[in-house]
Amino acid sequence: MTALIATDVVLTVKRAAGGEEPDAGDTVNVPAGRPVRFSGCVARCCPRPDLLVRGGAGTVYADEDGAWYLTNTSSAVTLRVWNLDDPHDQVRVLPGGTLSPPFDLAAVAGATGHILTVFGPEPTGTPPGWCVSDVPVAWGIDPTSRRYEVMVALVAPRMQGDVCAPLPTAREIGEQLGMSHRTVQEHLSALVRTLEIPTTKVRRPGWVQEALVTYALNHPYVPPAGERLPW
Repeated sequence: MTALIATDVVLTVKRAAGGEEPDAGDTVNVPAGRPVRFSGCVARCCPRPDLLVRGGAGTVYADEDGAWYLTNTSSAVTLRVWNLDDPHDQVRVLPGGTLSPPFDLAAVAGATGHILTVFGPEPTGTPPGWCVSDVPVAWGIDPTSRRYEVMVALVAPRMQGDVCAPLPTAREIGEQLGMSHRTVQEHLSALVRTLEIPTTKVRRPGWVQEALVTYALNHPYVPPAGERLPW
């Protein structure tokens, strides 16, 4: 696949444990309008999938308005989609159906369990007052989202003035916000992409947290209108 610059990528689809296939790619990053095809079919009569998974078949794509869609191309398997921030928030896509899930961080399950994780696009509409003197409010992160809560919980110890304060782990952030540490890790990875933080080939443990905190310290923070600093 052709390499994409960070600003092109609006949708990331990752293969999960339930859909594992040997020698298959794990992640696909695509721009708006470019579908990601997934299936377990390797016969010549099948279109070559972008992600080779067991237990389901379909396409995932995002439009330029900030919505993403899941089409179930299976003839028999219903796909279940749930919000990784709230597993009770879930929808089902029947065989042959298409649906736009109302959450941007989602898990997709097929016949073999959890087969895909989808990082949908951030909303593209900019509400009034989201910039102050060309500086994005809340670093450009939706201040009503769970992703914003994760960012604040991570950077708060250093933003309070102690640049050597230990950073909370994903598990500690999860306990604070009432979500699993795996969901926190997914949000942290999504924040790196949203803020267009460069990645390096050598990635030591904790580099994501350190990179996000460095970004926060080096970029001015403007709170939403009528609110105080969150730390």
